[in-house]
Amino acid sequence: MEKEPETSVSCHKRGKDAVNERTGTDSTGSGLDESVAPGCGGQFPESMPSGSASGRNMDIPIDWSVTSRYFEDEDTLMQVVRIFSEDSPQTIRDLAAAIQAQIPQDVRLHAHSLKGVSALIGADQLRQTAGRLECAGQEKNTAAFDALFDETKEEFDKLMSFLSRADWVETAKEHYCSRQQAEQA
Repeated sequence: MEKEPETSVSCHKRGKDAVNERTGTDSTGSGLDESVAPGCGGQFPESMPSGSASGRNMDIPIDWSVTSRYFEDEDTLMQVVRIFSEDSPQTIRDLAAAIQAQIPQDVRLHAHSLKGVSALIGADQLRQTAGRLECAGQEKNTAAFDALFDETKEEFDKLMSFLSRADWVETAKEHYCSRQQAEQA
């Protein structure tokens, strides 16, 4: 019997199940929205809009509520971010090379890697764009590679710029607290 090819729906469900298993939540509490979004078979939610912190009008590419679930202490978080900052530029280069060579399985692999580490550090925008690129690789949708890579690279650059700031942890926390206060008001 021939195995049916994996679709973006099953790809998304498998990833969601893995997150549920790691976090001990069910599908309603995992934080992964089931709403339809354009691109990648409509399986990834549009991101929450970023607000401003202390009146500054800037995007905050880290969701502290997610980050704090994975890291109980900031030292561990800082080690992971350091490794991300050192390793992920190579992942971006590998992804660009796979797109240039039109190798869908390599696009899927490198986008999946970027998506996973982005989710871990709470970089939701990058997680989503990398996820759409991963699904394009899964579906062998080479026509979508360039545009999706451009989106992913833009989000990656925003994240790297933010992480290079000396006050990024405090800014992410402040943004999270401001958002919590606004939701309670």
